[in-house]
Amino acid sequence: MKKICYLADASNSHTQKSCVYFRDHGYDVSVISLNGGKIDGVKVYDLGVDVEKNKNKKIINKLGYIGQLSKVKRLIKKIKPDILHSQYASSYGLLGALSGFHPYMITIWGSDIYDFPKGGFIQKNIIKYNFKKSDYIFANSKDMAREGRKYTSKYIQPVYLGVDLEIFKPSEEKNKYNESCFTEEIQKKDSYKMNELTEDIQKKDSYKMNELTEDIQKENSYKVSEFYKNIQQENSYNKKYFEEENYKKKDFVIGVIKSLEKKYGIEYLIEAFALLKKEGYKNIKLKIGGSGTARESLENYAKELGLGNDVEFLGRVPFEKVASTFSSFDVSVFPSLWEGFGVASIESQACGTPVIVTNVGGHPESMNDGVTGLLVEPKNAIEIKEAVKKLIENDELRKNMSCNAVDFVRKNYELNINFKPIEKVYNKC
Repeated sequence: MKKICYLADASNSHTQKSCVYFRDHGYDVSVISLNGGKIDGVKVYDLGVDVEKNKNKKIINKLGYIGQLSKVKRLIKKIKPDILHSQYASSYGLLGALSGFHPYMITIWGSDIYDFPKGGFIQKNIIKYNFKKSDYIFANSKDMAREGRKYTSKYIQPVYLGVDLEIFKPSEEKNKYNESCFTEEIQKKDSYKMNELTEDIQKKDSYKMNELTEDIQKENSYKVSEFYKNIQQENSYNKKYFEEENYKKKDFVIGVIKSLEKKYGIEYLIEAFALLKKEGYKNIKLKIGGSGTARESLENYAKELGLGNDVEFLGRVPFEKVASTFSSFDVSVFPSLWEGFGVASIESQACGTPVIVTNVGGHPESMNDGVTGLLVEPKNAIEIKEAVKKLIENDELRKNMSCNAVDFVRKNYELNINFKPIEKVYNKC
């Protein structure tokens, strides 16, 4: 059994996804984490560092975790891994680089390449050093890989963060509302039924295939005719049901689930919502999920704009409620000022909810503009407003985007598919 040791935040959901995937695929997985965490079936070594305390401090304070290097080396010696893999190019990347262990890999996550090396001469050279010591480098988007190449001549392989489609999928209510997606499922089901029927007929008649009579042909033709008639009646019923459900739906819900921090531009979404209300859109609601340092200022801004009960702050959304919350939105809006990729965007699309995302960093890679959602420029409430209007006023477009979104994620960002390139590299080591 091959042993992998991650240098990573064990409390982070993306770290946990990696650990669970490779645990379930027969690897012995351990994590050395600055601030601990718990992952079933994975040994987590907690270094006991208060990461939050040093988050916004000067570089000399932030580098205090280097004092854990001797402990990290002892743990690596104890674990005896076949592979050492840092999930973050700066902090964990430096600990891994200084450990001297090989084969050594780094995955770039976002702020570690967009922000950290721009902080000064020391930070820039830490990233360069870490990349120099690594044997393989991965990045969570093509844009991150491009940014990483500013600090190394080595190849950086883009590997996207996928989603678990057993968790992130359209709710029953979303499927009922979305006629076109549901009809497609019926067609798939009916195709299977048709194949079954044909197979049964073939089995029944195979022994006398060469002497197939006109009566049998007529009988089979009648069966097929009746089969299609039943399908048409079923689809007609479903269409009527969907139309009734559509009229029952009162409010158009615009939503977002994101950390409430300045860099995610939530104030531009609130402003866009206020503009929509001014234009006379009454039956619309804005739901904002997440916690963070900007929550109070965002709540005050919504009050200043007189939005009252039309804006609801949901607070931190537990992981087990994220999918159902995304499914309850008619559109998800992610007005980020920068993004390394856009995992929340693909989670929303997996749930059948179209997205509006900003044209920054790797954000556009998380959707298909005009097909699964709409792309807008950052810091532009008017563009956000116009994009939302387009989806409010064009129900057919929104339904098509909903279907396309689910298919887009299934083809490009399914969790098991996205880990394959890393697994291929692991198996080479």
